[in-house]
Amino acid sequence: MKHYKGKIVFITGAGGRIGEAMAYKFAAMGAATILFDIDFTAISKIASAIAEEGGSVEAVKCDVSKTADVQEKIERSMQSSGKLDVLINNAAAFTRTVSFENLEENEWSKAFSVNVTSAFLMSKYSIPYLKKSECGVIVNIASQLGHAAVAGQVAYCSTKGALLQ
Repeated sequence: MKHYKGKIVFITGAGGRIGEAMAYKFAAMGAATILFDIDFTAISKIASAIAEEGGSVEAVKCDVSKTADVQEKIERSMQSSGKLDVLINNAAAFTRTVSFENLEENEWSKAFSVNVTSAFLMSKYSIPYLKKSECGVIVNIASQLGHAAVAGQVAYCSTKGALLQ
């Protein structure tokens, strides 16, 4: 099951449970995985485990909500290969469960920066490399909460709805 051999996969939010699972799966399928997360400790552990199993992996500390950081880290990651096959926008920020009127503006902004703006930035700066691939793909990870609201999670639900659009 090495049908991703020679393929390069970016995964944002790779330090979380879903990102970690995708990193292991793509590595098992032969892909070179590049793990993006602001939590370098988490992705370093995952990268070490994948490398110990013989996988090709790189851990990249990146604040995916910041233009300069995204642009720099993508360019640096692409220096050797020049192409990218799969971008998975998985980074997510969760807000505390709170009524709408008690949600702080900075919590709203952070949720949108990480959950929506990061997908825009990663896609924008990855597209030139994806175009060089035979099958460039962008996958945006959303949530069932993009379809149905949950009390106390207006920011998170709104961001996942935005991704689905």
